[in-house]
Amino acid sequence: MSEILLVSLLKENTESICKTLELGGFQVNVASNSIMVNDILQKSLPDLIVVNFEGIEEHRRDEIIQPIINSNVSTIAIIPEKDLYLMERINGISDFVITPVRSNELMLRISLGVRRSTENDNSDVISLGDLVINQSRYEVTISDIRIMLTFKEYELLRLFASSPGTVFTREQLLSKIWGYDYFGGTRTVDVHIRRLRSKIEDANHTFIETVWNVGYRFLRT
Repeated sequence: MSEILLVSLLKENTESICKTLELGGFQVNVASNSIMVNDILQKSLPDLIVVNFEGIEEHRRDEIIQPIINSNVSTIAIIPEKDLYLMERINGISDFVITPVRSNELMLRISLGVRRSTENDNSDVISLGDLVINQSRYEVTISDIRIMLTFKEYELLRLFASSPGTVFTREQLLSKIWGYDYFGGTRTVDVHIRRLRSKIEDANHTFIETVWNVGYRFLRT
């Protein structure tokens, strides 16, 4: 079942839109303020985001929209015709529906949006057992739980998971992830891999193996 994040501040509109989406077979999470938007996106990224611009005051738009843009999740706007000029100013909105909302049009656009999002994701996903790396979203999940990584940790993991079983020396990792002009030394690699392991490994999951006196490799599942 595809998951939709509905961002809507007006209770009466929210209930109507939510009912339409649920009848269409979607799982719906609702966020009514910027804190809820951030919390939901930090835990797990939905397949699609629907933002109802009705009721969002101008001075609050940025705090609500910015984390949505940063998530890189395909987003559909529900918007009054008088506010259509916003679609030219806000990056990341892939489609929109003009109010008053017609249920059949909303369902059509959302279904198309989810389909496009799923097709893009499937072509850009590394899936190894419980570990899933969505490269288009820069998202890592283990057993459906989102793992928060720094950019360097993410790049290390993506490199390893792209070539399971391949041994990378510290020098190779330093070159590929940090670049030839980095002067921090191979100790930096060890520190980052230790931090990465602390986030992705536990009693049930071991992904990265130390090859003594050589480097590291990603274990084949």
